[in-house]
Amino acid sequence: MISLIFAGSLVAFAPESAIPCGGLTGNAKSWVSEAEVIIRARAVEELKGAEEGGGISTRVRFVALETLKGTEPPAPIVFAGRLTDRDDSNDSEGANKWVRHAGRAGNCIAQDYKRGAEFLLLLRRGKDGSLTPYWATLGATNEQLFGSGDRWLSWVRQELKTRRVPDKRRQQG
Repeated sequence: MISLIFAGSLVAFAPESAIPCGGLTGNAKSWVSEAEVIIRARAVEELKGAEEGGGISTRVRFVALETLKGTEPPAPIVFAGRLTDRDDSNDSEGANKWVRHAGRAGNCIAQDYKRGAEFLLLLRRGKDGSLTPYWATLGATNEQLFGSGDRWLSWVRQELKTRRVPDKRRQQG
């Protein structure tokens, strides 16, 4: 009994370096700031392809619905992932503190997308020059949305609005 309690406490207090993927990269504010493009998009199709990072041999095609930051990426929007029939909500309060459930194991990024669901994609260019949401380990960079009042979408919109205000003041002064 004591060893179980002790073992549980080791897991609870393990340093970030003990997490296989190296721990959380950034936070909600930094993900929004560092993303080159932020779009609301719908997952529409799974494509077969060569195996990529994380052992995924399929890719998911998205249709952009709205561009919140940057320039809308050229169609098609495609990156490694797989379609599922399951919702995957994030249980963080307020600003998402980390990745949704599908990314909390294995390679520490969520690569499952519900067919037909909307996602908020925070994209950056990878080493190959293509836009990807897989740049912040354990980061909430590809979260499923649940309606126009989704709390993560609302938080990101407010954060982007807040970030624009100082820029306008500097230009006027």
